[in-house]
Amino acid sequence: MKLRVVSSKKEITDLNRNEQLVHLAFRASNMDVMNLVQSCPRLRAVQIPSLMADGNSIEDTVKKLQRETKLSEDLIRYILKEQVMA
Repeated sequence: MKLRVVSSKKEITDLNRNEQLVHLAFRASNMDVMNLVQSCPRLRAVQIPSLMADGNSIEDTVKKLQRETKLSEDLIRYILKEQVMA
């Protein structure tokens, strides 16, 4: 089995129906997860980033990242809201 990495919402519709393992590399909403489940009926596991898996709001995530890094609050908010990928 291979792990398929999905880096944007647009890629969900392009997935093969037989995908079984998927990693969401963006801040997925509940609707995105539902669309993924509908697009891939044989899905066995979905991996999401830990900051998003905790159910934290953007504000909570910003505070946590500010404690752990030297990034400004505005930059962190921009990265989270615009889904900027490194």
